[in-house]
Amino acid sequence: MTVLDVGCGKLWEGNSKSEDILFSLFADLRYKITGIDIFEECISWRKENGPPGVYLTMDAKKLRDLSGKFDLVIAHHILEHMNKEESQNLLEEMERKALKQVIIGAPIGFTNTEYAVTSHRNPYERHFCAWFPEEFERRGYQVYKIKNVFLAFKNV
Repeated sequence: MTVLDVGCGKLWEGNSKSEDILFSLFADLRYKITGIDIFEECISWRKENGPPGVYLTMDAKKLRDLSGKFDLVIAHHILEHMNKEESQNLLEEMERKALKQVIIGAPIGFTNTEYAVTSHRNPYERHFCAWFPEEFERRGYQVYKIKNVFLAFKNV
């Protein structure tokens, strides 16, 4: 099974592997992982620490430039890091790249993340837009709310 993780990130100090979607769900070698992230530190960390896969420094807004399709496309806390139009375009491109399923994770509404920008020295952690579960339900996603975040699943 091929998996594309858009904005694959890294585990920051104090986070366990169980908090990372790639480690917790897709570390088995039967999954062929491709991860992209705009922040080079995240890609370097993934290449060194895994799980095994192909990790590329890439702006998610240029996902169209990545060749191929994937059984599963994941964007866990990524859409809110760009303006709404850009994130809508990314979502549409992710749906085109997916052969079987798209999984989205996002905070419900707007969240200020200046603390993360400062502590991780990563300007790409800044939030620019808000998403709500109802927006994904209207797009045909199955949505699960968990406290102040949601997960949205869509079979394509």
